[in-house]
Amino acid sequence: MDTEKKDIGTLIKENFRNIPNFPKEGVTFKDIAPLLSNPAIFRSITEAFADAVKDLDYDKLVILESRGFIFGSALSMLTNKGLVLIRKKGKLPGKVEQFSFDLEYGKDVFEI
Repeated sequence: MDTEKKDIGTLIKENFRNIPNFPKEGVTFKDIAPLLSNPAIFRSITEAFADAVKDLDYDKLVILESRGFIFGSALSMLTNKGLVLIRKKGKLPGKVEQFSFDLEYGKDVFEI
């Protein structure tokens, strides 16, 4: 696949997989596996992220699990910035701050 000739939005749309009714009826799972299985696509996406933040003044990337860890780690290397992880409740040791939110199929809590 020639990733150089396509804008990043087209590249993502063409290689993103929607799985209807997973994990339950009425929910569409957004599968990023096709984006990750092709190194050229993964590189193009990560480089586009790096380009999007190149003019921002920041010290760390704040990354949400679990898909965010994949792209965030690669972006961290490209930008030479550290990571701050946001995880589901009970997955981080030490003192944390919590925030809860609604999902299309329930509620959840994240911690930082």
